Amino acid sequence: MLVLTLTAAVKTLHPPHCVDALCIGPTPWQMAFLLMGFMFLIIGASGIRPCNLAFGVDQFNPNTESGQKGITSFFNWYYFTFTFAMMVSLTIIVYVQASINWAIGLAIPTFFIFASCIVFFVGTRIYVKVQPNNSPLTNIIQVLVATIKKRKLTIPEDPTVSLFNHVSAKSINSKLSYSNQLKFLNKAAIITPNDNINPNGSSGSRWTLCSIQQIEEVKCVIKTIPIWFACIIYDVSLMIMRNYTVFQALQSDRRLKHNSFQIPAASYTVFQMLALTIWIPIYDRLIVPCLRKITNKRQGISILQRIGVGIGIGIFMMLCGSCD
Repeated sequence: MLVLTLTAAVKTLHPPHCVDALCIGPTPWQMAFLLMGFMFLIIGASGIRPCNLAFGVDQFNPNTESGQKGITSFFNWYYFTFTFAMMVSLTIIVYVQASINWAIGLAIPTFFIFASCIVFFVGTRIYVKVQPNNSPLTNIIQVLVATIKKRKLTIPEDPTVSLFNHVSAKSINSKLSYSNQLKFLNKAAIITPNDNINPNGSSGSRWTLCSIQQIEEVKCVIKTIPIWFACIIYDVSLMIMRNYTVFQALQSDRRLKHNSFQIPAASYTVFQMLALTIWIPIYDRLIVPCLRKITNKRQGISILQRIGVGIGIGIFMMLCGSCD
């Protein structure tokens, strides 16, 4: 963000303003400086966005009832604050950038990011820091390798008793029970005379013998692939909706009555964020307690059901848009 702010604030880092419809493009080094700013922004976002939700969930104990309720509410309130921040950026920040000055408009979020880093590091001593046991990618590869090596073996009749089922006492993951889904992966837990088992009951080599717990964790990852693809399509519809809103705003009269003040076209997507901001507290405090009484589930409905409802609403939204 600092590099992007400099491209707008320093005259030598951006092309001159257009004069009489004559515009001069950026020089190669100006474009390189701008792309460098985007590259740093992508690297920073890729390090923060996948980790902030997981780190927030680590602050709750999933083995207690209060911790499980806290995790459910955390997701709801996380998206509430995220949506509120988006509303601020789509109104105040966009207005500053479009009507006042791009340098100031970029400097404001730069300052807030810097302030958030300070607040984050100040609380370092009070955070719950869960140390990772090993790499998830390594676990997946180990299960696949062990399955390939034992592909000719037959799964025993009583797999819950015969298969290797050691769970480390230091493991922070919830214990997963045996399942018949993706059954071919269970061959990685078949114990053979060539397999070594340590005195503490763990596998001597996870590349040849994997526990049921490790296999079920890999199954959970594989099961998310269809959801991942479905959410990609759903996100495309969301992007179309946002772009469609901006295009409609560009063709409309955005002035307030006969005032010279004109609402930026990009700010029109704030109404979507406003609806979401209002809906989340209603869902968390009113609808979820009612759903708990009906389904007898702590979270009301499962996360998969929430995703399904969201995709269904997205389909209905696109149908309404196509009929316009």
